[in-house]
Amino acid sequence: MVATEIHELDRKLPFTASDIIPDSLRLPPPFDFERLTRFMAYPFIMTPLQLGWIKFLAGAFPITKAAGNIAALKRVGMDQLIFAPIGMQVTKLAR
Repeated sequence: MVATEIHELDRKLPFTASDIIPDSLRLPPPFDFERLTRFMAYPFIMTPLQLGWIKFLAGAFPITKAAGNIAALKRVGMDQLIFAPIGMQVTKLAR
């Protein structure tokens, strides 16, 4: 039985010329544990921030029967002008 430890997954496998696997563009890249950790950490950081932001927008611009479309447009506008640039910067840091 072959077992692989998690810390071993990030290491690149050293293939030699005598290996059966030839050089090919169709082969998958080696496992990148650091990249996986960044992709997992992003939702854990951003979800509470997004939830608070959406609650703030719901309180600041309540959707009623009289002003449903206007309030929704205000929410979208505020989200795109204020929160979207913050989310983009966090995404750049996660790369």
